[in-house]
Amino acid sequence: MSTTVTTTGDPFVPALPSLSLLDKWLYCAATFALGAHNAGINAFLFFYLTAVCGLSGTLAGLLVFISLIVDAVLDPFIGYMSDNLRSRLGRRHPFMAAGLLPWTLAYGFLFGLPEGLSNNTTAILTAALLIVVRVANSVYMLPYQAIAPEIVRDYHERTTIGGIATFCNIAGSLAAAGLGFGLFFTGEDGLLRHEAYLGFGWTIAGIGLLAMLLTYVGTRHLRGRMHEMPAEEREGVMKIFAGIGEVFGNQSFRILFMVLMLFWSAEGTAIALELYVIRYFWELPMTVIALGPIWIHVGMVTGLLITAVLMRRFSKHRITMVSIFVICAVHLLPVSLRLAGLFPTEGLPLWILLYSGSIVLFAALIAAIVAFGAMMADATDEHEYLYGTRREGLYYAAVTLSNKAATGIGALVAGLVLDLARFPSDPEYLASGAAIPWEPVRNLALIAGPGAAVIAVTSGLVLLRYRLTEDRLDEIQKALRERRGEFAGRPG
Repeated sequence: MSTTVTTTGDPFVPALPSLSLLDKWLYCAATFALGAHNAGINAFLFFYLTAVCGLSGTLAGLLVFISLIVDAVLDPFIGYMSDNLRSRLGRRHPFMAAGLLPWTLAYGFLFGLPEGLSNNTTAILTAALLIVVRVANSVYMLPYQAIAPEIVRDYHERTTIGGIATFCNIAGSLAAAGLGFGLFFTGEDGLLRHEAYLGFGWTIAGIGLLAMLLTYVGTRHLRGRMHEMPAEEREGVMKIFAGIGEVFGNQSFRILFMVLMLFWSAEGTAIALELYVIRYFWELPMTVIALGPIWIHVGMVTGLLITAVLMRRFSKHRITMVSIFVICAVHLLPVSLRLAGLFPTEGLPLWILLYSGSIVLFAALIAAIVAFGAMMADATDEHEYLYGTRREGLYYAAVTLSNKAATGIGALVAGLVLDLARFPSDPEYLASGAAIPWEPVRNLALIAGPGAAVIAVTSGLVLLRYRLTEDRLDEIQKALRERRGEFAGRPG
C-alpha cells in the first residue's frame, strides 16, 4: 500500500506523510476536555460566585482577572521550557503528564466551595483554586498545542486537524452545557442552588481527565514526527526574554496578538454577563434557557461545516475578519432594537430571534477560531524562517497570554459594571424571585451587547494588515526544507 504524502505545491519537495484519521482524532481528544472545562467556567463561574456565593461583582471579576494574569505571566516560561526540554518522553509529553491531576482536582473543588464561609475566606479559596486551574491548564495545553505544527506541516492538513479539534471542543462544550442545564440546574431556581454546582464541577472534571489521558497516551507514538532541538541549540531559561523579543519581532504574530487582545476583551465581558442578561433582561424561563446550548451548538457545527468549504476558497485572515464583523452585528442588533421598541419582548417570536442569532454568532465564532488557529501554526513556520529556531511553545504561550489577559480584563469590566449598575447581589433576594429594577438590567445589556460589539469590531480591522498567504507559506516551507537538508532534487 502506498503512503500518502502531503506536499507544499512542489512535487520534488518531500514532506511528512499525512497523519492517519485515527491519529488526528486522538490528538484532538484533549480539546473535548478543554471545551467542557472552559464552558463550565465561562458559562457558570461568574454567576456562581456572585449570585450563589454572594461575592460582589467587582471582587469576583478581580479574582478571575488575577488568576488569568498570574497564568498569563507564567505561560511564556512554560512554553519556553517545553521548547527546550530534553527527556526520553520528548519535549511536550512530560508537561502534559504534570498538568493532568492538578487541573482535574482544582476544577472539582472550585465548584464545590463550602456554604457558610465568610466572603474573605470564599475569595481566598477561589483565588487559590482558580490559579491552580489556570496554571495546570497551561502546563498541559501549551505543550499540547505546540505539537500540532510539528506533526502536521501541510497548509490544508493543518486546517483539517484544526477543524477536528474545533469539533471536539464543541462536543465538550455541549456536554458541559447539556449536563449543566439538563441535569444539575433544572427548575426555575436551578441556577441558584448551591449544591447543584458541586456535582456539576466534579462531573466535568472527571470527563476532562479521561479525554486528556486519551490524548496523552494516543500521541506518544508520534514523537518521531516532532522537532528535536539539538543540544547545542538549547538555551537557558534566562534567555526567554530574547525569545519573546523574537516572537514579537514577527509582524504576523504581532497582528494576531493584537486581534486576540481586542476580541477577547470584548467577548470576556459579554460571556461573564451572559446569564444575567438572559435571565433578567430577556426574562427567558429556565425551560427555554435549557434549550439554548442546543441551538448554540447547532451554530457551532454549522460553522464547522461552512468553514471546511470556505477554507478552500478564501484566505484564512479574510474568513476570520468577516466572522468577527458578523459576531459584532449579533451582539449589537438585538439589544439595540429592543431598546428602540423594534424587537419582540416575550414569547415564541423572541425565542426564535434570539436563538437564530445564537446560531449565526457561534457559526461565525467557529469559523474565526478554525481559521485563526491555522494562521498561528503558519506563523510558527515563518518564525523559523526568520530566526532559525522553532518556538511553537513560546508562540502558543504568547497567544494564550493575550487571550487570558483579555478575558481577565473582560471579567473585571463585567464585575465593575455589575456593581456600578447597582444590580442586587444578595443571594437570598435573588432566590426569592423579587423583581429586579429595570435600569441596572438595561445597563448590563448595553455593556454585554453594543458595548462589546464596539470593542470587538476593531480586532477585525487590525487583520487588514495580515500578509502571510498560502503562496508565501509555500515559499517559506520550501526554504526551510532546503535549510534542513530535506530537499530532494528532481529525479532523473
